[in-house]
Amino acid sequence: MTYIVSNSSALKPVSKAWFLCVVGMLTWFVLSFFWGERIQAGDGLGWDGRVYAELAQADPLAWLGSRTVDIYRMSRILPSIIVHYFAQLFNYPLGQSAEVIKAFIVFNSAMIMGSTVLLYLIATHLKWSQPVLVLGFVALFLNFPILKHSNYNPTLTDFSAFFFGLASLYAFLKNRQLTLFLISVLAIFVWPTFLYTALPLLIFRVQKLTPTIPEPSNLSNLISALISGAVVAGALYTYYVTGLRLPNGATQVNENVILLSAILFFTFVWLFARPLVDVTFFRLNLFRGASWMGVILSIALVVIFKLAIAVYSSNLTGGYSALMYVQFIGVTALVKPLINVVSHVSYFGPAVILLFLLWKDVANIAKQYGLGLIFFLLISGFLSIDTESRHLIAFWPVFAVLTCEALNRRGVTWVFVYTTLVAGLLTSRFWLLLNTKEPWVGAFQDFPFQMFFMNFGPWMSDTMYVVFVAFSLILFIVLWLQMRNMGEEICPPPSATVVSRRLD
Repeated sequence: MTYIVSNSSALKPVSKAWFLCVVGMLTWFVLSFFWGERIQAGDGLGWDGRVYAELAQADPLAWLGSRTVDIYRMSRILPSIIVHYFAQLFNYPLGQSAEVIKAFIVFNSAMIMGSTVLLYLIATHLKWSQPVLVLGFVALFLNFPILKHSNYNPTLTDFSAFFFGLASLYAFLKNRQLTLFLISVLAIFVWPTFLYTALPLLIFRVQKLTPTIPEPSNLSNLISALISGAVVAGALYTYYVTGLRLPNGATQVNENVILLSAILFFTFVWLFARPLVDVTFFRLNLFRGASWMGVILSIALVVIFKLAIAVYSSNLTGGYSALMYVQFIGVTALVKPLINVVSHVSYFGPAVILLFLLWKDVANIAKQYGLGLIFFLLISGFLSIDTESRHLIAFWPVFAVLTCEALNRRGVTWVFVYTTLVAGLLTSRFWLLLNTKEPWVGAFQDFPFQMFFMNFGPWMSDTMYVVFVAFSLILFIVLWLQMRNMGEEICPPPSATVVSRRLD
């Protein structure tokens, strides 16, 4: 079978709508800098943010020399170093909490505005149409973490991780291996899981495969089912046998619906793994695209991180080891039926629903770029069982871009874009005042505390879970009905006009 696609029909990604999007977001950041809400806890620094603020206020390099920074915070130390030395460069004081908060807001805004440039470059490279470029802006920037959380709780490293995630994808798509390595060296000191997701992108260079993707074979379906069963069984074992419970204040597992939660958990993992765990594809392409340079750079990346930990950190985990993290995310996925999906839609917006609707297309596109993206999606997709969606902010840009690429190949209308834009603004909750006249006291599950904690899966109350489920279902139906009028999936290769090779 052959697909013929004319690249000449792609529009240059420049439009008045794009300009208005960027200017509008910059205006919002300026307004938020002067009049935006700040988190009430920790004198505006939050919880984790207090540590990163202290690192920025002190001399970070001297602090590293004292070997008192644990491994967890060591892997997030770069933004504090940048804020500290830029403040010194401009002779800006960081003695008070309010001063540190403003410095981080400026830094976060710079990272996010830099991300708009990266999105523009990616859209140009992929030859997106103008509507899809605006849709990409909606998917990446019109959501809770960017419009609200970046200014409300600014002394976090989330927003730097967002930038580096998008930068990594751009370097990978442009096949700039050394640039990707340098980005990864910085990123592993911004976000802990970058070390694992960077390796496949480094090892496997971009390929321009041209498959017409068949349905997964029976063997592929069986392997996907075994993986899904193992993941769910591991979560149940952790909960019932090891007795792991979520932290005080978090929503605990509802054992009345744990069977339904486990079944839907299994279904989620199976549907995610099914198009990626393609035995035929792996058999034909397992060693295709791997480069010795990529292997060497990957080893160098691991050595750099391990050496930095050995020389500068306290070698303590900070109470959050990799095993504990895996166990934690498994148990959180059992709390309520599909709570991870509900949390992701609430956090990242309508593009998550588009990702689910187009997941087969997204997986097929990833296959066309080779094993680097496939392994990236497998690793980050496994982590998506985590209900605390902010942990996925470094990976979300890749999923969002691939979703938009799938839509670009089908074609979208401005009506669809505007519908998604409105939905993005609603789910971003930039308009919602989280601070109330009452101080934050009482349980996390109760208001006024819940105004903030409802935005994070493990602390979402039963009431807000029902509200977000209802909203997600309505949004799913609206987007699904609009997508019914779109074209069927097409699978052109990344830079050619004719696809003619079948993998099976």
